[in-house]
Amino acid sequence: YTDATVANGVLYFYKVSATNAVGETADSGLATAYPSAGVPGAPTDLVADTTSHLRIDLTWNAVPGATSYSIQRGTVSGGPYVTIAHGQGTIFPSFADTGLTSGSTFYYVITASNSIGASALSFEVGASTLPSLPSPWTYADAGYATTPGNTIYAGGAFTVQGAGLDISGFANADSFGLCYASLSGDGSIVARLTGRSNYSGLHKSGLTLRESLANGAKHFTTLFNGINTNSICYRTSTSGSSTTSGSASVGGAFPQWQKITRVGNVFTGFCSADGTNWTTLGAITNTMSTTLLAGLAVTSRNNGALDTVVYDNVSVTGIWPPSVATNSVPLTATVAGANLQLSWPADHIGWRLETQTNSTAVGLRTNWFTVSGSSSTNQLSLPVNQVNGTVFFRLAYP
Repeated sequence: YTDATVANGVLYFYKVSATNAVGETADSGLATAYPSAGVPGAPTDLVADTTSHLRIDLTWNAVPGATSYSIQRGTVSGGPYVTIAHGQGTIFPSFADTGLTSGSTFYYVITASNSIGASALSFEVGASTLPSLPSPWTYADAGYATTPGNTIYAGGAFTVQGAGLDISGFANADSFGLCYASLSGDGSIVARLTGRSNYSGLHKSGLTLRESLANGAKHFTTLFNGINTNSICYRTSTSGSSTTSGSASVGGAFPQWQKITRVGNVFTGFCSADGTNWTTLGAITNTMSTTLLAGLAVTSRNNGALDTVVYDNVSVTGIWPPSVATNSVPLTATVAGANLQLSWPADHIGWRLETQTNSTAVGLRTNWFTVSGSSSTNQLSLPVNQVNGTVFFRLAYP
């Protein structure tokens, strides 16, 4: 069927049904069409939101008459840009740019297209990925897909954001944010939960030793309900339901200390108001892998919202905090667009990055100052100083 009665610039909706001597079928699904005499207008209201260390999310307004969108990305404001995706946003005008470099700034423009051609470029927007976590830590959304969370490490504290519906879900129903490192053999994880924000009212947070990120993985977890109660939760069979027990209150709301120990296959959970006097929440035998994910967990129990919890005084046997090497090492420097990427060995976390802008005639011995946050990481991305071409960096300890 050809509809020759339409007008350009009007959105039309179509459904089809079939008939015979007996009767008529139900309607088909809905189809739309937008006849156009020219190319679409440029997309408007492009927004770039930082989601994590590796991801930036884009949204924009749908353009009448557009059948697809192309996303272009650059590392310098104003371009040049490289097309990274085409045919996006046909249902929802959005795009997730993943696999990016931590601590870097990216710039985006998009075009709208139809059968006639492509629009002009949208206005440019920019966003920066979060700085990378110190080795050996990483972040992931555990269990089934949820609103993406993230973790920032600064000043000795991990700020963890997570959505999802539960840390201790029923079989195959786990969904939460997790900042973790790998722990092999016997050991412990200890941390103080210092506070929260964006509280959903259903919040859970705590420490966990877990076989994997998968739904239904075996685990042993200490939970804080966000109000005044600590408990332990565990799953002893893959894809089985979790069991919660051993609740205790040690001083009301934040801060709360928690600890998990593993000796063989015996796991014990503790809570404390001061990190010195510990209350045992319970101990169970749980046959789990030799190497587990030792992590800091949070769930908002609201799949569309992120809750935030800050953990400090974090300790994982043999892993964290790292011992600080005292030998001098060189800085590694590379230029990525408008940013200078500086890095140094992970065993030198605790050293501070210092900088100064003396001219070579004045010399390098004075006016050094510390780059904020540098002592808690081993890599930084800094904007290139286009005004002063003589900028010096060094590592210093203690």
